[in-house]
Amino acid sequence: MLLLLGPIRTNAVARVVTPTRKFNHITPVLKQFHWLPVRYHIVFKILLLVYKALNGTAPSYISELLEYHTSERKLRSCSQHLLATPKVRLKTYGERTFAVAEARLWNSIPLELRYSSSIDILNQHLKTYLFKQAF
Repeated sequence: MLLLLGPIRTNAVARVVTPTRKFNHITPVLKQFHWLPVRYHIVFKILLLVYKALNGTAPSYISELLEYHTSERKLRSCSQHLLATPKVRLKTYGERTFAVAEARLWNSIPLELRYSSSIDILNQHLKTYLFKQAF
């Protein structure tokens, strides 16, 4: 149910489920239910979309934005399943585009998450990884 509501509604649902007032901190409630804060939930959704795009289950217009990082030399990083980060001219808007954000987020997660064998395994481990970062 939580994933269907989206990240913006997460805090509101947590307040309805528990007797938490509007101006009380929501972090302890999210931690109790093992729900991600909104910021991390957005990261979670972006990374799931990247995984689907790399495995051919996302729309083609998303898959076309992804490109693996290649190098002319044989480097240790070539086996790490990294994505190429496009160059941007505007720091404020350019870094917020999907093509840049998804590559940076994907390259920042651990290697074992990038090599997940199925979407279910990635869901489990990615949520745990982001939960540890959030709290």
